[in-house]
Amino acid sequence: MQASKLAFKNCSRTALFSPRTAHRGTSKMAAAAKYDVVVKGDPDTKKLTDCPFCQRVLITLANKGIEHDQTYVDFARKPDWLMQVSGGKVPVIRQSEKGLNMPDSDVIVEYLEKEHPNPSMKSSAPAELGGSLFPNFINFIKAPAEDKEATSKFEAELQAINDYLSKEGNGPLLGGANIDAKDAAVAPKLYHACVASKAIKGYDILEKYKAIKTYIDTLSSKPAFKQTLPADGDSVIEAGWKAKVASGWSH
Repeated sequence: MQASKLAFKNCSRTALFSPRTAHRGTSKMAAAAKYDVVVKGDPDTKKLTDCPFCQRVLITLANKGIEHDQTYVDFARKPDWLMQVSGGKVPVIRQSEKGLNMPDSDVIVEYLEKEHPNPSMKSSAPAELGGSLFPNFINFIKAPAEDKEATSKFEAELQAINDYLSKEGNGPLLGGANIDAKDAAVAPKLYHACVASKAIKGYDILEKYKAIKTYIDTLSSKPAFKQTLPADGDSVIEAGWKAKVASGWSH
Protein backbone atom coordinates (compact mmCIF):
# COMPACT_ATOMS: atom_id res chain seq x y z
CA MET A 1 0.00 0.00 0.00
CA GLN A 2 1.63 3.24 -1.10
CA ALA A 3 1.04 6.64 0.44
CA SER A 4 -1.02 7.69 -2.59
CA LYS A 5 -3.51 4.94 -1.81
CA LEU A 6 -4.04 5.80 1.82
CA ALA A 7 -3.09 9.32 2.67
CA PHE A 8 -2.55 11.25 -0.51
CA LYS A 9 -5.19 10.16 -2.96
CA ASN A 10 -2.56 11.23 -2.91
CA CYS A 11 25.20 -0.13 16.31
CA SER A 12 28.36 0.95 14.85
CA ARG A 13 30.10 3.44 17.11
CA THR A 14 30.42 5.81 14.21
CA ALA A 15 28.07 8.77 14.30
CA LEU A 16 25.96 8.67 11.17
CA PHE A 17 23.57 11.59 10.85
CA SER A 18 22.83 14.18 8.22
CA PRO A 19 23.82 17.79 7.91
CA ARG A 20 20.98 19.88 9.18
CA THR A 21 18.13 20.43 6.78
CA ALA A 22 16.13 23.62 7.29
CA HIS A 23 12.35 23.62 7.56
CA ARG A 24 10.88 27.09 7.75
CA GLY A 25 7.59 27.98 9.37
CA THR A 26 5.51 31.07 8.90
CA SER A 27 4.99 32.41 12.41
CA LYS A 28 6.73 35.54 13.67
CA MET A 29 7.93 33.51 16.65
CA ALA A 30 9.86 31.19 14.35
CA ALA A 31 12.86 33.48 13.95
CA ALA A 32 13.49 33.40 17.70
CA ALA A 33 13.38 29.63 18.01
CA LYS A 34 15.80 27.74 15.83
CA TYR A 35 15.44 24.15 16.88
CA ASP A 36 17.21 21.06 15.62
CA VAL A 37 14.97 17.99 15.70
CA VAL A 38 16.68 14.61 15.72
CA VAL A 39 14.53 12.10 13.83
CA LYS A 40 14.70 8.61 12.39
CA GLY A 41 15.70 8.85 8.76
CA ASP A 42 18.26 8.36 6.03
CA PRO A 43 21.28 10.62 6.60
CA ASP A 44 22.41 10.36 2.99
CA THR A 45 19.15 11.27 1.29
CA LYS A 46 17.80 13.34 4.20
CA LYS A 47 14.51 11.47 4.10
CA LEU A 48 12.18 10.70 6.97
CA THR A 49 11.41 7.07 7.67
CA ASP A 50 8.95 5.30 9.97
CA CYS A 51 8.69 6.86 13.43
CA PRO A 52 5.23 7.98 14.60
CA PHE A 53 6.75 9.65 17.66
CA CYS A 54 8.97 11.81 15.45
CA GLN A 55 5.99 12.65 13.28
CA ARG A 56 4.07 13.85 16.34
CA VAL A 57 6.76 16.43 17.10
CA LEU A 58 7.13 17.44 13.44
CA ILE A 59 3.36 17.93 13.13
CA THR A 60 3.44 20.18 16.19
CA LEU A 61 6.30 22.27 14.81
CA ALA A 62 4.64 22.56 11.40
CA ASN A 63 1.24 23.40 12.84
CA LYS A 64 2.76 26.18 14.94
CA GLY A 65 4.92 27.47 12.10
CA ILE A 66 8.14 27.02 14.07
CA GLU A 67 11.38 27.14 12.12
CA HIS A 68 13.59 24.12 12.67
CA ASP A 69 16.32 21.94 11.26
CA GLN A 70 16.18 18.16 11.05
CA THR A 71 19.01 15.76 11.81
CA TYR A 72 18.46 12.26 10.42
CA VAL A 73 19.75 9.25 12.34
CA ASP A 74 20.27 5.78 10.93
CA PHE A 75 19.06 3.37 13.63
CA ALA A 76 21.64 0.81 12.53
CA ARG A 77 24.41 3.21 13.56
CA LYS A 78 23.24 5.33 16.45
CA PRO A 79 25.77 7.98 17.45
CA ASP A 80 27.25 8.04 20.94
CA TRP A 81 25.75 11.42 21.80
CA LEU A 82 22.24 10.11 21.08
CA MET A 83 22.83 7.11 23.32
CA GLN A 84 23.92 9.45 26.08
CA VAL A 85 21.06 11.91 25.69
CA SER A 86 18.13 9.54 25.17
CA GLY A 87 19.35 5.96 25.26
CA GLY A 88 19.25 6.02 21.46
CA LYS A 89 15.59 6.97 21.18
CA VAL A 90 14.13 9.69 18.98
CA PRO A 91 12.82 12.31 18.72
CA VAL A 92 15.17 14.66 20.49
CA ILE A 93 14.86 18.42 20.20
CA ARG A 94 17.94 20.57 20.57
CA GLN A 95 18.55 24.31 20.80
CA SER A 96 22.14 25.37 21.22
CA GLU A 97 21.35 28.86 22.57
CA LYS A 98 19.60 27.35 25.60
CA GLY A 99 21.71 24.22 25.91
CA LEU A 100 18.54 22.23 25.23
CA ASN A 101 18.73 18.47 24.62
CA MET A 102 15.21 17.19 25.22
CA PRO A 103 14.05 13.62 24.45
CA ASP A 104 10.54 12.12 24.70
CA SER A 105 7.74 13.29 22.43
CA ASP A 106 5.36 13.78 25.38
CA VAL A 107 7.79 16.18 27.03
CA ILE A 108 8.72 17.91 23.78
CA VAL A 109 5.18 18.78 22.69
CA GLU A 110 4.34 20.06 26.18
CA TYR A 111 7.43 22.26 26.05
CA LEU A 112 6.56 23.58 22.58
CA GLU A 113 3.02 24.43 23.66
CA LYS A 114 4.36 26.36 26.64
CA GLU A 115 7.07 28.21 24.70
CA HIS A 116 4.95 28.81 21.59
CA PRO A 117 1.33 29.10 22.76
CA ASN A 118 0.04 30.57 19.49
CA PRO A 119 -1.59 29.00 17.68
CA SER A 120 -2.76 26.87 20.56
CA MET A 121 -2.99 23.14 20.00
CA LYS A 122 -4.71 22.38 23.30
CA SER A 123 -7.32 19.68 22.85
CA SER A 124 -10.81 19.25 24.24
CA ALA A 125 -10.86 15.56 23.35
CA PRO A 126 -10.89 13.13 26.29
CA ALA A 127 -7.39 12.60 27.67
CA GLU A 128 -7.77 8.82 27.54
CA LEU A 129 -8.90 8.71 23.89
CA GLY A 130 -6.39 6.72 21.85
CA GLY A 131 -4.18 6.24 24.89
CA SER A 132 -4.06 2.46 24.55
CA LEU A 133 -4.24 2.32 20.76
CA PHE A 134 -0.56 1.70 20.10
CA PRO A 135 0.12 -1.10 22.61
CA ASN A 136 -3.07 -2.86 21.56
CA PHE A 137 -2.15 -2.46 17.90
CA ILE A 138 1.28 -3.98 18.60
CA ASN A 139 -0.29 -6.93 20.42
CA PHE A 140 -2.76 -7.42 17.56
CA ILE A 141 -0.15 -7.27 14.81
CA LYS A 142 2.07 -9.83 16.60
CA ALA A 143 -0.69 -12.17 17.74
CA PRO A 144 -1.63 -15.40 15.93
CA ALA A 145 -4.97 -15.43 14.13
CA GLU A 146 -6.61 -17.49 16.87
CA ASP A 147 -5.84 -14.84 19.54
CA LYS A 148 -9.30 -13.30 19.73
CA GLU A 149 -8.50 -11.29 22.85
CA ALA A 150 -5.81 -9.26 21.07
CA THR A 151 -8.22 -8.51 18.24
CA SER A 152 -11.01 -7.56 20.63
CA LYS A 153 -8.86 -5.10 22.58
CA PHE A 154 -7.54 -3.49 19.40
CA GLU A 155 -11.03 -3.17 17.97
CA ALA A 156 -12.28 -1.60 21.19
CA GLU A 157 -9.70 1.17 20.81
CA LEU A 158 -10.62 1.73 17.17
CA GLN A 159 -14.33 1.77 17.99
CA ALA A 160 -13.80 4.38 20.73
CA ILE A 161 -12.04 6.69 18.27
CA ASN A 162 -14.65 6.04 15.59
CA ASP A 163 -17.50 6.71 18.03
CA TYR A 164 -15.96 9.98 19.20
CA LEU A 165 -15.47 11.20 15.65
CA SER A 166 -19.03 10.19 14.76
CA LYS A 167 -20.73 12.20 17.52
CA GLU A 168 -22.71 15.24 16.47
CA GLY A 169 -20.49 18.29 16.63
CA ASN A 170 -17.27 16.28 16.49
CA GLY A 171 -14.94 15.51 13.60
CA PRO A 172 -13.74 15.29 10.99
CA LEU A 173 -10.56 15.47 13.11
CA LEU A 174 -10.18 14.99 16.83
CA GLY A 175 -9.56 18.73 16.93
CA GLY A 176 -12.62 19.48 14.81
CA ALA A 177 -11.67 21.18 11.55
CA ASN A 178 -8.02 21.63 12.53
CA ILE A 179 -5.21 19.49 13.89
CA ASP A 180 -4.78 19.77 17.65
CA ALA A 181 -2.49 18.10 20.19
CA LYS A 182 -4.65 14.97 20.37
CA ASP A 183 -4.45 14.58 16.59
CA ALA A 184 -0.68 15.04 16.66
CA ALA A 185 -0.45 12.26 19.24
CA VAL A 186 -2.97 9.79 17.80
CA ALA A 187 -2.88 10.30 14.03
CA PRO A 188 0.67 8.98 13.36
CA LYS A 189 0.00 5.84 15.42
CA LEU A 190 -3.39 5.30 13.83
CA TYR A 191 -1.90 5.73 10.38
CA HIS A 192 0.74 3.08 11.14
CA ALA A 193 -2.03 0.81 12.40
CA CYS A 194 -4.04 1.29 9.18
CA VAL A 195 -1.08 0.53 6.92
CA ALA A 196 0.40 -2.37 8.88
CA SER A 197 -2.88 -4.08 9.81
CA LYS A 198 -3.90 -4.32 6.17
CA ALA A 199 -0.45 -5.32 4.91
CA ILE A 200 0.25 -7.96 7.57
CA LYS A 201 -3.15 -9.18 8.74
CA GLY A 202 -5.42 -8.25 5.83
CA TYR A 203 -7.43 -6.20 8.33
CA ASP A 204 -8.82 -3.09 6.63
CA ILE A 205 -9.50 -0.45 9.28
CA LEU A 206 -10.68 2.12 6.75
CA GLU A 207 -13.26 -0.26 5.34
CA LYS A 208 -14.67 -1.15 8.75
CA TYR A 209 -14.62 2.24 10.51
CA LYS A 210 -16.14 4.97 8.35
CA ALA A 211 -15.41 7.92 10.64
CA ILE A 212 -11.77 6.85 10.82
CA LYS A 213 -11.68 6.72 7.03
CA THR A 214 -13.00 10.29 6.89
CA TYR A 215 -10.40 11.20 9.50
CA ILE A 216 -7.51 9.82 7.44
CA ASP A 217 -8.88 11.40 4.25
CA THR A 218 -9.12 14.77 6.00
CA LEU A 219 -5.59 14.50 7.34
CA SER A 220 -4.41 13.99 3.76
CA SER A 221 -5.35 17.61 3.03
CA LYS A 222 -3.31 18.94 5.93
CA PRO A 223 0.31 19.81 5.05
CA ALA A 224 1.42 19.37 8.67
CA PHE A 225 0.45 15.71 8.43
CA LYS A 226 1.14 14.63 4.88
CA GLN A 227 4.52 16.37 4.65
CA THR A 228 5.75 14.59 7.80
CA LEU A 229 4.96 11.06 6.62
CA PRO A 230 7.81 8.79 5.45
CA ALA A 231 9.27 10.32 2.32
CA ASP A 232 9.11 7.05 0.37
CA GLY A 233 5.52 6.23 1.24
CA ASP A 234 3.65 3.45 2.99
CA SER A 235 6.08 0.76 1.84
CA VAL A 236 8.52 2.07 4.47
CA ILE A 237 5.92 1.60 7.21
CA GLU A 238 4.97 -1.86 5.90
CA ALA A 239 8.59 -3.02 5.77
CA GLY A 240 9.31 -1.68 9.24
CA TRP A 241 6.42 -3.51 10.88
CA LYS A 242 7.02 -6.73 8.97
CA ALA A 243 10.61 -6.72 10.21
CA LYS A 244 9.50 -6.06 13.79
CA VAL A 245 6.97 -8.90 13.72
CA ALA A 246 9.51 -11.30 12.19
CA SER A 247 12.07 -10.47 14.87
CA GLY A 248 9.65 -10.98 17.76
CA TRP A 249 10.01 -7.32 18.68
CA SER A 250 8.17 -6.03 21.73
CA HIS A 251 7.42 -2.41 22.58
